[in-house]
Amino acid sequence: MKKRLLLIFGALMLVGFSWIGCKASRAGYEGPDYAVISKSGKVEIRRYEDMVGAVTPTAKDNQSGRNSGFGRLFRYITGENEGKAKIAMTSPVFMASDDEANELSMMFVLPQETVDGGVPQPSSASVSVTTVKGGDFAVLRFKGHRSREAQQEALAKLRESITKQGLKSVGDPIFAYYDPPWIPEFARRNEVLLRVTGVKD
Repeated sequence: MKKRLLLIFGALMLVGFSWIGCKASRAGYEGPDYAVISKSGKVEIRRYEDMVGAVTPTAKDNQSGRNSGFGRLFRYITGENEGKAKIAMTSPVFMASDDEANELSMMFVLPQETVDGGVPQPSSASVSVTTVKGGDFAVLRFKGHRSREAQQEALAKLRESITKQGLKSVGDPIFAYYDPPWIPEFARRNEVLLRVTGVKD
């Protein structure tokens, strides 16, 4: 009985520390500016400001491709750029798909201080700086694995909610990942976003 109680206590402690670590991992990072316009169930309608980001292509939607893309962007913000500037990390990391071209791209949003001071150009030809136009997005948060199956399940739920709300989606989905790989799957914050039209203020 005592051993069982210790195991339960240990499991609860693990959950607690994982949750604390998860919150702490997000707390220190700047994120994109947005306002929540409305909420329907688990879906938020957000109005984002323009975002300036560093972008790199990833050939495949798998862990190896994500690691390669992340590495290129990380090298850019840690000095592989014009002037060897150090740029603060932000959260989340965005992954955008282009279904027609069968391509993926990964983006780090650049902090406002860097944007205001002048964005350094990347040294690598595989990294570019771009501006993503702001606007209205429907957003669904989901936890767990970052597999294609989990993404498609969340995307289907988001599309269903958009239709029920009388809105129209525009363009391809964007996925946002807030947590590092060491965060347990049950505690991870992931999101799927679709640009929408027809939002009433």
